[in-house]
Amino acid sequence: MAKVHHDGPRGNSANSADHFKELVIGVKPIEIRLNKAGQFHFEFFGTKAGEEVIILESGLNCGYHGTGPSYSFDILRMLGVPADLAQMVYENDNLLYNFRVPNKPTVTTS
Repeated sequence: MAKVHHDGPRGNSANSADHFKELVIGVKPIEIRLNKAGQFHFEFFGTKAGEEVIILESGLNCGYHGTGPSYSFDILRMLGVPADLAQMVYENDNLLYNFRVPNKPTVTTS
């Protein structure tokens, strides 16, 4: 059974980033889905101590005053995604980041 954590449907960018950074400690990433539709725009799937962990964030791809997906970019970089792949959050509506190959995250657009 997966542990599911979310920031609620009204998260702002800074609060969502803080929420994510607190929860992701010790979690091995498996996959991240980013989309610009739906309640949660940043969906993180990982494992910790043999358990599945799901972190859902509503505010990382939005923001007033031009922040847009800047927080998503920062979190992807924190997780080891190369800058050129993390940069894709600014240009695409739907992305899938795959961490299944160690030290070589990949991205798929749709």
